[in-house]
Amino acid sequence: MSKTIDWPAIVALTREELQHGFETFEAIDFSEHDAAVVELEDKLEELEKARPKELRRRIIRKAEFDRSYIRRAFNAGLSPDGQAGHAVPYNRMLLVLSRQAQRDQVAYDALALHATVMMADGRPLVPELRMFLIDVAQTKLVRPRRSPGYKIDTYYRNHVIYWVIVALCEELNLTATRNDEARKGQFSACDAVAEAMVAMRRTPQSYKHVKDIWLLLNSKQDQAGA
Repeated sequence: MSKTIDWPAIVALTREELQHGFETFEAIDFSEHDAAVVELEDKLEELEKARPKELRRRIIRKAEFDRSYIRRAFNAGLSPDGQAGHAVPYNRMLLVLSRQAQRDQVAYDALALHATVMMADGRPLVPELRMFLIDVAQTKLVRPRRSPGYKIDTYYRNHVIYWVIVALCEELNLTATRNDEARKGQFSACDAVAEAMVAMRRTPQSYKHVKDIWLLLNSKQDQAGA
Protein backbone atom coordinates (compact mmCIF):
# COMPACT_ATOMS: atom_id res chain seq x y z
CA MET A 1 0.00 0.00 0.00
CA SER A 2 1.23 3.53 -0.73
CA LYS A 3 1.68 5.87 2.23
CA THR A 4 0.68 9.01 0.28
CA ILE A 5 -2.80 8.02 -0.99
CA ASP A 6 -5.85 10.08 -0.06
CA TRP A 7 -8.67 9.09 2.26
CA PRO A 8 -11.14 7.76 -0.37
CA ALA A 9 -8.36 5.53 -1.73
CA ILE A 10 -7.60 4.31 1.81
CA VAL A 11 -11.27 3.39 2.31
CA ALA A 12 -11.32 1.61 -1.05
CA LEU A 13 -8.21 -0.41 -0.15
CA THR A 14 -9.70 -1.19 3.25
CA ARG A 15 -12.82 -2.51 1.55
CA GLU A 16 -10.70 -4.76 -0.68
CA GLU A 17 -8.79 -6.16 2.30
CA LEU A 18 -11.97 -6.77 4.29
CA GLN A 19 -13.67 -8.49 1.35
CA HIS A 20 -10.68 -10.76 0.83
CA GLY A 21 -10.64 -11.69 4.51
CA PHE A 22 -14.36 -12.39 4.68
CA GLU A 23 -14.29 -14.54 1.55
CA THR A 24 -11.33 -16.54 2.87
CA PHE A 25 -12.92 -17.41 6.20
CA GLU A 26 -16.43 -17.94 4.84
CA ALA A 27 -15.00 -20.54 2.45
CA ILE A 28 -13.52 -22.46 5.40
CA ASP A 29 -16.94 -22.88 7.06
CA PHE A 30 -15.36 -23.50 10.48
CA SER A 31 -17.06 -21.51 13.20
CA GLU A 32 -16.21 -20.49 16.76
CA HIS A 33 -18.68 -23.18 17.84
CA ASP A 34 -16.74 -25.83 15.91
CA ALA A 35 -13.45 -24.70 17.44
CA ALA A 36 -14.89 -24.93 20.97
CA VAL A 37 -16.23 -28.43 20.30
CA VAL A 38 -12.90 -29.68 18.96
CA GLU A 39 -11.05 -28.11 21.89
CA LEU A 40 -13.25 -29.94 24.39
CA GLU A 41 -12.96 -33.23 22.50
CA ASP A 42 -9.17 -32.91 22.44
CA LYS A 43 -9.18 -32.36 26.21
CA LEU A 44 -11.32 -35.45 26.76
CA GLU A 45 -8.96 -37.50 24.58
CA GLU A 46 -5.98 -36.25 26.54
CA LEU A 47 -7.56 -37.09 29.91
CA GLU A 48 -8.85 -40.50 28.80
CA LYS A 49 -5.47 -41.63 27.50
CA ALA A 50 -3.69 -40.41 30.64
CA ARG A 51 -5.59 -42.69 33.01
CA PRO A 52 -3.73 -45.75 34.35
CA LYS A 53 -4.68 -48.86 32.36
CA GLU A 54 -5.60 -50.86 35.47
CA LEU A 55 -7.95 -48.11 36.64
CA ARG A 56 -9.49 -47.95 33.18
CA ARG A 57 -10.20 -51.69 33.27
CA ARG A 58 -11.75 -51.50 36.74
CA ILE A 59 -14.02 -48.62 35.76
CA ILE A 60 -15.15 -50.37 32.58
CA ARG A 61 -16.18 -53.44 34.62
CA LYS A 62 -18.45 -51.29 36.76
CA ALA A 63 -20.82 -50.33 33.96
CA GLU A 64 -23.75 -51.75 35.94
CA PHE A 65 -23.62 -48.89 38.45
CA ASP A 66 -26.48 -46.48 37.99
CA ARG A 67 -26.18 -42.75 37.35
CA SER A 68 -26.98 -41.62 40.89
CA TYR A 69 -24.32 -43.90 42.39
CA ILE A 70 -21.66 -42.63 39.98
CA ARG A 71 -22.52 -39.00 40.66
CA ARG A 72 -22.43 -39.50 44.43
CA ALA A 73 -19.15 -41.37 44.18
CA PHE A 74 -17.45 -38.70 42.11
CA ASN A 75 -18.79 -35.90 44.24
CA ALA A 76 -17.22 -37.69 47.21
CA GLY A 77 -13.90 -38.01 45.41
CA LEU A 78 -14.23 -41.74 44.75
CA SER A 79 -13.83 -43.77 41.60
CA PRO A 80 -16.67 -46.02 40.37
CA ASP A 81 -14.96 -49.02 42.02
CA GLY A 82 -15.69 -47.37 45.39
CA GLN A 83 -12.04 -46.86 46.30
CA ALA A 84 -10.65 -43.48 47.30
CA GLY A 85 -7.38 -42.12 46.05
CA HIS A 86 -7.85 -42.53 42.30
CA ALA A 87 -7.35 -39.44 40.19
CA VAL A 88 -10.10 -39.54 37.59
CA PRO A 89 -10.40 -36.05 36.00
CA TYR A 90 -11.60 -37.66 32.76
CA ASN A 91 -14.70 -39.13 34.38
CA ARG A 92 -15.33 -35.93 36.32
CA MET A 93 -15.20 -33.91 33.10
CA LEU A 94 -17.66 -36.30 31.47
CA LEU A 95 -20.09 -35.75 34.35
CA VAL A 96 -19.76 -31.99 34.14
CA LEU A 97 -20.25 -31.97 30.36
CA SER A 98 -23.21 -34.35 30.64
CA ARG A 99 -24.96 -31.87 32.90
CA GLN A 100 -24.02 -28.93 30.67
CA ALA A 101 -25.23 -30.80 27.58
CA GLN A 102 -28.82 -30.29 28.72
CA ARG A 103 -28.53 -26.57 27.86
CA ASP A 104 -25.15 -26.08 26.15
CA GLN A 105 -24.83 -27.11 22.50
CA VAL A 106 -21.01 -27.08 22.62
CA ALA A 107 -20.95 -29.58 25.51
CA TYR A 108 -23.52 -31.79 23.75
CA ASP A 109 -21.59 -31.80 20.46
CA ALA A 110 -18.25 -32.38 22.18
CA LEU A 111 -19.55 -35.47 24.01
CA ALA A 112 -21.15 -36.81 20.82
CA LEU A 113 -17.91 -36.31 18.88
CA HIS A 114 -15.83 -37.91 21.64
CA ALA A 115 -18.12 -40.94 21.82
CA THR A 116 -17.93 -41.34 18.05
CA VAL A 117 -14.12 -41.26 18.11
CA MET A 118 -14.00 -43.77 20.98
CA MET A 119 -16.31 -46.21 19.20
CA ALA A 120 -14.49 -45.80 15.87
CA ASP A 121 -11.24 -46.73 17.63
CA GLY A 122 -12.86 -49.76 19.29
CA ARG A 123 -12.29 -48.39 22.79
CA PRO A 124 -14.82 -49.30 25.52
CA LEU A 125 -16.99 -46.47 26.80
CA VAL A 126 -16.98 -45.65 30.51
CA PRO A 127 -20.38 -45.51 32.27
CA GLU A 128 -20.67 -41.70 32.14
CA LEU A 129 -20.30 -41.65 28.37
CA ARG A 130 -22.55 -44.68 27.86
CA MET A 131 -25.29 -43.02 29.92
CA PHE A 132 -25.04 -39.87 27.82
CA LEU A 133 -25.54 -41.94 24.64
CA ILE A 134 -28.42 -43.88 26.18
CA ASP A 135 -30.19 -40.64 27.11
CA VAL A 136 -29.69 -39.36 23.55
CA ALA A 137 -30.97 -42.61 22.02
CA GLN A 138 -34.03 -42.58 24.28
CA THR A 139 -34.59 -38.84 23.50
CA LYS A 140 -34.31 -38.00 27.18
CA LEU A 141 -31.59 -35.61 26.07
CA VAL A 142 -31.93 -33.58 22.87
CA ARG A 143 -29.42 -31.26 21.25
CA PRO A 144 -29.98 -27.78 22.73
CA ARG A 145 -30.53 -24.76 20.57
CA ARG A 146 -27.89 -22.08 20.33
CA SER A 147 -28.31 -19.10 22.61
CA PRO A 148 -30.40 -16.26 21.16
CA GLY A 149 -28.31 -13.92 19.08
CA TYR A 150 -25.55 -16.45 18.42
CA LYS A 151 -23.87 -15.54 15.13
CA ILE A 152 -21.78 -18.24 13.54
CA ASP A 153 -19.64 -15.78 11.58
CA THR A 154 -19.08 -13.15 14.27
CA TYR A 155 -15.85 -14.69 15.56
CA TYR A 156 -14.07 -14.63 12.20
CA ARG A 157 -15.63 -11.33 11.11
CA ASN A 158 -14.17 -9.65 14.18
CA HIS A 159 -10.74 -11.16 13.57
CA VAL A 160 -10.74 -10.03 9.94
CA ILE A 161 -11.56 -6.50 11.11
CA TYR A 162 -8.81 -6.63 13.72
CA TRP A 163 -6.08 -7.74 11.32
CA VAL A 164 -7.11 -5.21 8.65
CA ILE A 165 -6.76 -2.47 11.28
CA VAL A 166 -3.31 -3.82 12.18
CA ALA A 167 -2.30 -3.73 8.49
CA LEU A 168 -3.58 -0.17 8.02
CA CYS A 169 -1.59 1.00 11.03
CA GLU A 170 1.60 -0.73 9.93
CA GLU A 171 1.49 0.05 6.21
CA LEU A 172 -0.17 3.46 6.12
CA ASN A 173 0.96 4.83 9.49
CA LEU A 174 -2.64 5.34 10.59
CA THR A 175 -3.57 5.31 14.25
CA ALA A 176 -5.94 2.51 15.25
CA THR A 177 -8.40 4.94 16.91
CA ARG A 178 -8.93 8.69 17.18
CA ASN A 179 -10.09 11.23 19.71
CA ASP A 180 -13.76 10.31 20.14
CA GLU A 181 -14.69 13.99 20.45
CA ALA A 182 -13.17 14.86 17.06
CA ARG A 183 -15.47 14.62 14.05
CA LYS A 184 -13.32 16.21 11.36
CA GLY A 185 -9.68 16.19 10.42
CA GLN A 186 -8.80 12.99 12.32
CA PHE A 187 -8.94 9.73 10.42
CA SER A 188 -8.05 6.39 11.94
CA ALA A 189 -7.97 2.75 10.84
CA CYS A 190 -11.25 2.17 12.68
CA ASP A 191 -12.81 5.03 10.68
CA ALA A 192 -11.62 3.46 7.44
CA VAL A 193 -13.07 0.08 8.39
CA ALA A 194 -16.40 1.62 9.43
CA GLU A 195 -16.73 3.49 6.12
CA ALA A 196 -15.75 0.40 4.15
CA MET A 197 -18.33 -1.71 6.01
CA VAL A 198 -21.04 0.84 5.11
CA ALA A 199 -20.05 0.58 1.45
CA MET A 200 -20.12 -3.23 1.69
CA ARG A 201 -23.52 -3.16 3.46
CA ARG A 202 -22.17 -5.27 6.28
CA THR A 203 -22.16 -4.73 10.02
CA PRO A 204 -20.78 -3.19 12.15
CA GLN A 205 -20.99 0.16 10.40
CA SER A 206 -20.20 2.62 13.20
CA TYR A 207 -16.81 3.81 14.35
CA LYS A 208 -17.72 2.96 17.95
CA HIS A 209 -18.55 -0.68 17.22
CA VAL A 210 -15.42 -1.16 15.12
CA LYS A 211 -13.37 0.44 17.89
CA ASP A 212 -14.93 -1.91 20.47
CA ILE A 213 -13.84 -4.92 18.37
CA TRP A 214 -10.33 -3.50 18.07
CA LEU A 215 -9.98 -2.81 21.79
CA LEU A 216 -11.27 -6.25 22.77
CA LEU A 217 -9.05 -8.26 20.43
CA ASN A 218 -6.02 -6.01 20.95
CA SER A 219 -6.35 -6.59 24.68
CA LYS A 220 -6.44 -10.36 24.12
CA GLN A 221 -3.34 -10.15 21.93
CA ASP A 222 -1.54 -8.21 24.64
CA GLN A 223 -2.51 -10.80 27.25
CA ALA A 224 -1.34 -13.65 25.03
CA GLY A 225 2.01 -11.94 24.50
CA ALA A 226 2.54 -11.16 28.19
